[in-house]
Amino acid sequence: MKNRMILIYLTMAVFLCLTSCGDDKTTNPDSNTAPNAFFSVDPMSGDTTTIFYVDASSSDDNQDPSSVLQVRWDWENDGAYDGGWTTTKTASHQYLSEGTKTIRLEVKDTGELTDTGTHQVTVVLSGRTVTDIDGNIYRTVTIGTQVWMAENLKSTHYRNGDTMRNVTDDAEWYNLSTGAYCNYDNDVDKVATYGRLYNWFVVDDSRNVAPVGWHVPTDEEWETLVDYLGGWDVAGGKMKTTGTIEEGTGLWHSPNAGATNESGFSALPGGSRNYGGRFGYLGDYADFWSSTEYEVYEARNRDLLWTDAQLGRSSYYKAYGFSVRCVRD
Repeated sequence: MKNRMILIYLTMAVFLCLTSCGDDKTTNPDSNTAPNAFFSVDPMSGDTTTIFYVDASSSDDNQDPSSVLQVRWDWENDGAYDGGWTTTKTASHQYLSEGTKTIRLEVKDTGELTDTGTHQVTVVLSGRTVTDIDGNIYRTVTIGTQVWMAENLKSTHYRNGDTMRNVTDDAEWYNLSTGAYCNYDNDVDKVATYGRLYNWFVVDDSRNVAPVGWHVPTDEEWETLVDYLGGWDVAGGKMKTTGTIEEGTGLWHSPNAGATNESGFSALPGGSRNYGGRFGYLGDYADFWSSTEYEVYEARNRDLLWTDAQLGRSSYYKAYGFSVRCVRD
């Protein structure tokens, strides 16, 4: 009898172990969480001949490896996905019309849960560009009655071919009373995205920093832009590129308040260099010179911030390094 009872207990123990151990190794379907939709776009702007490449390889999921996640794309963000589900994470698209385009990605895991993400790109008609003395090509955009560069100036020469000074030393920058430029943090790799920073003496130089047929806008011309976009308190949002650094969707720090870029101006937070030579505010500020002098030591500028939708109007020491946008004559 005793041996029989031991056998019964052992049988029950084995049964309980098998059932409980099996439960430990089974994923509860109710605990499945949705995937995270992330993707990159290259380039972020172009014209109607540009091929835009997208890559959703950074999308992830708590349960499934990235390789089995399925994706699909909506190139116009109109609710109609352009193609079926696929595990291929890269794709490309060409837009045949101008405007700010929203690309939508939807990601699905093996549990049929989904997540979406979006990016915006700016598209202009082919041929709407201007070229500077160095051969840099800039997109342009028509806003109201004005035609603006849609990118920051990169030139290192005046219109007549004379070379501008590239000043990297802080003390030398502080003592300048003539034109000079620099790259943010003296890093040439930032030029392709943010352009260069110029002191106001470059803007005021009679040799002209702008391409032929263009000029640095006056304070009044900036005001014309502000009026067309509905006033200083909302104009900045309509000029800023969308997305944030924190979300991996743009170049502004969060919250990038009010940003829609509906004007196509495509302002980027290129930061600045103060009169002491120190760099700062990359990701936070877009500062642009006007050609209008305010007083002996200062000139008018316009600025956009990551925290609101305003286009501010200020005056700063002429020795500051700000971005430059040009407007067509």
